[in-house]
Amino acid sequence: MTEKKIIKEKANKLNFLVLIPALGTLALLVLSFMMLIQGDSNTAMWFVFTVIAAVITVFVWLATAGSEIVVTDKRIYGRVAFGKQVDLPLDSVSAVATTAFTQGVSVSTSSGRITFLFLSQKEQIASTIRKLLVDRQQKPVAATTIKQEIPQSNAEELRKYKELLDMGVISKEEFDAKKKQLLGL
Repeated sequence: MTEKKIIKEKANKLNFLVLIPALGTLALLVLSFMMLIQGDSNTAMWFVFTVIAAVITVFVWLATAGSEIVVTDKRIYGRVAFGKQVDLPLDSVSAVATTAFTQGVSVSTSSGRITFLFLSQKEQIASTIRKLLVDRQQKPVAATTIKQEIPQSNAEELRKYKELLDMGVISKEEFDAKKKQLLGL
């Protein structure tokens, strides 16, 4: 049976979590440049702040860029923060939620929660996953029959062999051999 893709989305390339540190870095860069022109002695300190802001911007961009989600009728897979690849069988998914601040979809399993960030179709994706979960719950489970043989006690087994002896199915020697075996003689 083949897998059917239901929905796929890549994260927005430019998101507000990257935009805010980027604008802050740009403002610090302009301020540092103006202080450098004026010959201000605090220029080195502002330059350090600018570098820190740039590092934070790059870190946030790396953490959030490249998020991607694919929902099929059998699994949910894609990439999350820092490009980490995930593949979740639909049977292992227990819940789904949306996140407001990061515009993401969080998928919960018994192992933890995975969040796909910055998705413009987050509500549609979450709704699709919820429908798959409800459909899975409503699917009838195939009944499995477990056949278990209950071991007979030695007395019951001996009684069975006595009946076979009385009917003439086994000989007296066979009965005696089985009797010794069952009684541990």
